[in-house]
Amino acid sequence: MARILLSMIFLLCIMEGECHNNKYECGRHRCGPQGPPIRFPFRLKDKEPLECGVPGFDLTCDHKHNTLIEFSSSVPQLSIKLLVMEIGYETNFLYLSDPENCLASKFLKLINTSISPFQFQFYNDDGPFSISIFNCSPDEQYHFSCPVYVASDESETLLGSNLVSCTKVFNLSTKITGIDSLMKNRLLLEWPKPNCTVCEASGKQCMLKNNGSNAASVECYGSITGPMLTKKILFYIADEHDIKIARKIAIVGLWCIKWDPSNRPSAKTLVKMLESDGDKLTVPSNPLTNNSSNSRGCLSLEGKKHV
Repeated sequence: MARILLSMIFLLCIMEGECHNNKYECGRHRCGPQGPPIRFPFRLKDKEPLECGVPGFDLTCDHKHNTLIEFSSSVPQLSIKLLVMEIGYETNFLYLSDPENCLASKFLKLINTSISPFQFQFYNDDGPFSISIFNCSPDEQYHFSCPVYVASDESETLLGSNLVSCTKVFNLSTKITGIDSLMKNRLLLEWPKPNCTVCEASGKQCMLKNNGSNAASVECYGSITGPMLTKKILFYIADEHDIKIARKIAIVGLWCIKWDPSNRPSAKTLVKMLESDGDKLTVPSNPLTNNSSNSRGCLSLEGKKHV
């Protein structure tokens, strides 16, 4: 019975793809428990190969487990990193904010830096519109989220604000509208290609057709959530021997669901775990957190807690 149960847990882990020590697994990443899921057309830079995403859709994680996107420029001073708050895969919308809580101060960088393949949601060819940039003194900062204030000729917030302590720096013309959201530290971008909305609506993953370079041609495959188990696996614990088997299966399962795929045991390590004495297996730290612990310590006894 023990051999059958161990074989079952091994096969289940392989089916779910959770026990593979494959840090280049596409579409299985987040920077943190509260971060947006990262899947095609986005990819996690340095964690996934280029084919997992589309150029321009690279994301990174910072030390606080925030998700970041960088808009690079040939002029380093114009490059900008923003927080990715949400990714609307079914709507092709990207919700961003400034980690310094002063998105308005980044506005000039945004309009002078290529944000391709993205575009501002509020872009009006009927423009241009006049925009005023203000620099506000500390006495006036309590009105705004940061000392830089941006107002357009379509904005009503300027009329209702006391700008006595603010100095107009300059005016400029742009076809970007709806800039009031900048004062709330929010920015909404959209991407026209690749369009995976049909795949997302049907619960399928998306990829470039024939692994090509044409971002306008995509195809659907598989499932966003991966294969699902529809049957429960139950067994009875009758004696001490069964308790040891259950303990071993539980520990292996905890290692299999480590948040970072690169910290999960490889198939070879998994076999060793299943064939080893259950008393030598160690319980991983919280498997749902993204930390530095890895599967190399799954058979070590030192400094670990046991169940």
